Amino acid sequence: MKILISSYTGLGNFILKTPLINAIDKEYDSSQIDLIFGFPWGAENVLRDSELINKEYWLPPQYSIQKKINMFKFLRQQNYDIVMLPFDSSPNFILLLSVLFLNRSQMISHYSNHSLSIKTRLIKICIRLFLLKVIWVPVPNGRHEIKLNLDLLHAVNNNLSPDHQTFINWKSENISGFNLPELYLVIQPLAANGGPTPKTWSPENFDKLIDEFLLKFPKMKVVLVGDAGDAGDVSKLKTFKMLSNSNVINLLSKTTFNQLCNVLS
Repeated sequence: MKILISSYTGLGNFILKTPLINAIDKEYDSSQIDLIFGFPWGAENVLRDSELINKEYWLPPQYSIQKKINMFKFLRQQNYDIVMLPFDSSPNFILLLSVLFLNRSQMISHYSNHSLSIKTRLIKICIRLFLLKVIWVPVPNGRHEIKLNLDLLHAVNNNLSPDHQTFINWKSENISGFNLPELYLVIQPLAANGGPTPKTWSPENFDKLIDEFLLKFPKMKVVLVGDAGDAGDVSKLKTFKMLSNSNVINLLSKTTFNQLCNVLS
């Protein structure tokens, strides 16, 4: 069983796809799972070098249409049995090119009508009626993201009892160069690669949290983590008093994914 999964998503959202990947591996003894990425948000690091994954492809949305077509011509030659298009990681060009070039594969795609105008809903309904070879899987309100991903596999195999546990693939690495103390609290003060998002708490709240934490646990330190986008955003926010605190270790953008896993471990 050869399966291609569209994976144009952030790090955290991709981690919530690992139960799906694990379920495919357990259900099909000789499964070959390939992933296609294109956003620079680190999702490709989660299962890198894992025995679960056969190949990883890279096709950023900004590539020319010719490069995209060439990639899909190559993917067509791989003769996938199933192409999975999750709701949060399948740009429109992926759906379109999959329909045009991977039509010998069984395609399974999420669809959602949430927060859409009546006109857009009608257009989406027409698209679903036209693309008869696609198995469309709804995205119900309030359903957990792990279960939404597993719904794609349930569409072709309804006898599953999958494990919902997420996982990542990482290796032990010497991180003594970061000079971490024995006891520390890890905080990621931003989200969405430093982009504006309601998921981000205010700098003042983080400063207050860190002050109160260090007051209660004076022998501990605080370690800040995040990617390059987070680091750039923090540097602009001069209200972050924590950056000048001698008990705060700033590792924003200074770790690889594997080093971050070791810091957390």
